Parts: sequence; C-alpha cells; structure tokens
Amino acid sequence: MRTFYQTSDPYLRGLRERETDTHCGEYLRVVRAYIPAPARILDAGCGTGYAATRLVEAGFEVIGMDISLKFLGGAPGRPGARPWYVVGDAIELPFRDGEFDAVASFDVVEHIPDAERALREMGRIIRPGGRVVVICPNYWSPVIPLKALRNLLGGGRGYLSFYETLPSALTGLVTTTWRTAMKLCAPDARFTYRKPRLEGMMDADCDCVYLPSPVDFFRFFRRAGFRVVRYNGEGSSRLRRWCSSLFPSFAPTVYFVAEKPLSHAPSR
Repeated sequence: MRTFYQTSDPYLRGLRERETDTHCGEYLRVVRAYIPAPARILDAGCGTGYAATRLVEAGFEVIGMDISLKFLGGAPGRPGARPWYVVGDAIELPFRDGEFDAVASFDVVEHIPDAERALREMGRIIRPGGRVVVICPNYWSPVIPLKALRNLLGGGRGYLSFYETLPSALTGLVTTTWRTAMKLCAPDARFTYRKPRLEGMMDADCDCVYLPSPVDFFRFFRRAGFRVVRYNGEGSSRLRRWCSSLFPSFAPTVYFVAEKPLSHAPSR
C-alpha cells in the first residue's frame, strides 16, 4: 500500500478533485467545534494538504502528515507560515509523547492496515486534556448497502468496491446490521480488515483495508481511559443529525471525538 500511495497518479488525481469545501466542509466544521484555536493540531493523513491549509486560515497551528511524498509534493503553503508538512506513517507517528493539543483525521483510518495501533499512536502524541477527532465512513452501517440497492434497482451503479451487484447489496444489508449488533454486544473493540483493490478501476475506497465502526472507536478509547466527547450525532443536514443521534452506531458516517484524561496512565 505504501508503494501504491507513492506511485499512483490516478489516485492523486482523485484527491485533487476533492480539494473543495464541499468535500471537506464537515471535517473543518467539526474540528472548529471541538478543538479551540489556536491549538496545535496534527492533520493525520492530510493528502494534498487542502484541509490543513483551511485549518491554518481558521487560526490553528497545523502540521500536515501523510505517508506519500507524492501527495505532499504539491501541497499548498505560505512562506514563513504553517501548515508544515511531514512524511510519516500513522502506525508509527514521528512525534514525541504529548507534542500536540489534538489529532484530527478525515477519511484516513479506513486506509490504515493496523487501525488499532494508529489510534494508540494518536492518543500517545496528544497532551493530557487533548482531543482526537476522527471522521470516516462507517462500513458496518446498513445505510450504505441500502443506498447501493436503491441505485442498482434504479439502473445505476451500486457502491464501488463493496456493493456492485444486487446480491452483494442484499447480503451486505443483512451482514452490516448483524455485525453492528454483535459489536454492540462485545466488551472490546473488534477491528475487521479486508484486502484492498489496488489494480483496475480506481475509486475513493478501492484502497480501503480497515472497515471502520464507531463502536470500535468507542470501545477502544474508553478502555484506554479517554472520555468520549462525541459519538456521532453530527451531519450536514438536520435529518442526518437526527438519524445519527437516534441510531449512532448505524449511521453511515462516523463523527467521533475523544478526550485524553488530565491524569493518564496508558493501558496495556
């Protein structure tokens, strides 16, 4: 996957196409809502740096980090001002303990082959009282195969890389509902992975390797002693916020914020 990110021109073009406030607006809004400026933030998996630059404009001190120098090669910046950019791996962050006030990531954790280790690293590098903000798809949400089913029945495409046929969408509807229920019954986080599709047709999640669920994040951070500040309940419309608040574990997008305790003993 490291080689893929360092060499794929089609994937880079896809990132460039998403350099808009329409795509990044919810991420920027949530960061501003839960992290007070001028906090020092690591934008983990910043890609081409669009969101990192927008956070600087909002008054934050930002370090943008990505595994791919290719992505960072054209990242925007201003002489003498942040964001600064660093090449690094989320599962082994090149920073000291407690170096940041917060870590934020947008559509990143699903591309990490050891998400549990990456979350542990995020918790390590923030100070006591600091926050971790994670926004990503919830691939255990039945809403995603349901939307794919609707599109397929209407003659359109399903959900690429996941539910591309009617049988897969129908199976996914049952599987996601059942697995989320099982996650809610389990005492610990159950991180689940899949093999990414790195050849052929490119789409936004062809490289998805971890299947995120807000239940995983809740279980992981609570066990580590963090306070869960936000467990979904967000969204770009009133209807989405209402649905996300009523059925937070089944919402199609994860909006998660956890706060490190002021006195923190790392769990083993």
